[in-house]
Amino acid sequence: MKLNFLKENPILNILDLPPTYDIDKYGRPIVRMRDLSENDQSIRNEYHAALEEVLNHGMLIKGPEVKETENLLKELTGKEYNVLVSCASSGLLLSLQAIGIEEGDEVITTPLSWLMTSSVIKQLGAKPVFVDVCSDYNINIDLIEDNITSKTKAILPVHYYGKVLDSPRIKSICDKHNLYLIEDVAQAAGGKINGSMAGEKADISVYSFGPMKNLHALGDLGCVSTDESEIANNIKYLSECGVKNNEICIHPNLKHYPDAIQASFLRVILKRWNHLINKRINFANQYSKNLSNIQEIKLPTYLNLGSHTFFDYTINTPSKSFRDKLIQYLFENKIEAKVRHPLSICEQPFINTDKNCKCTKARELVQTSLCLPMHYNLTSHDIIKVSNIIKKFIDI
Repeated sequence: MKLNFLKENPILNILDLPPTYDIDKYGRPIVRMRDLSENDQSIRNEYHAALEEVLNHGMLIKGPEVKETENLLKELTGKEYNVLVSCASSGLLLSLQAIGIEEGDEVITTPLSWLMTSSVIKQLGAKPVFVDVCSDYNINIDLIEDNITSKTKAILPVHYYGKVLDSPRIKSICDKHNLYLIEDVAQAAGGKINGSMAGEKADISVYSFGPMKNLHALGDLGCVSTDESEIANNIKYLSECGVKNNEICIHPNLKHYPDAIQASFLRVILKRWNHLINKRINFANQYSKNLSNIQEIKLPTYLNLGSHTFFDYTINTPSKSFRDKLIQYLFENKIEAKVRHPLSICEQPFINTDKNCKCTKARELVQTSLCLPMHYNLTSHDIIKVSNIIKKFIDI
């Protein structure tokens, strides 16, 4: 059967998506949503040294840096076994494969995430079961048990925007019903709540260290973390094409293993991860201080210092029309901003969820949320400028 992947889906004609920054229309932004350039010369020097090290030994795919970085990750993940993989999407897929998720199974997950959180479930023939979220964008734990059936095999929540989940509560539900807890920690690496690292309480936690993330390599890289040696061995085996002794294929699979260069670059960042997360929290606190008196918008909240890593600083507005007008005003003043994911996953064409989907809070939040610039090259001046432009918009 020939598939026409480029055939236009009718749903594309009815989507009312928010505006995006057009550099031809607005010019170069004076404050970027993401600025991934590296201006710290000492870090640049370390990157160059890391590259030289890999070039010298020539083991570009699975060099010694991979194992060294996996050992360094124990402090960040709180897990005994940390298996680097090509990217977080691979990590999610491999995690589901490693616990035997197959056609007909159900995995409870959130409608707010990057689509790969659910896409990997669908790829295995299983069904993503969506549980609505709370006002903090994370899965509503009170609703989880109502969605567990005899087909449920795992729960896969997300620490969305970097807000750390109440994982112990979810883990207790998993233990009660004999389910696996797999946490998507892609946006919350380095977060901590009640003394535990984000993802530490899960059976399996999956991290992204791609360039956009708070802690990053200079290209795609992911990690699967667990305290169970059998799961770790399964992940590694599956990531290497399902091959034993380099040549004997037992379980056919794709390549998902990492390269030494990205592992080496990640080591540079892992040396200073606490400092970097604190820097992000400081930026968020400056935003909150500057925007605290604006009644029309709701600011992010968190339990204590470190329980939100602020992958994004996300505000909530009264309505979609208000939000989209605010975006337009920011653009006109050369400020980049973004609606991180303008559709809940249950509205994505590949899901085709029926119209009776109960994820009403998730749909409301994607219509009213807005992410402000957040990256390590921000300055206090940038934050003041963004805040003042928002205040001017409110006063119009």
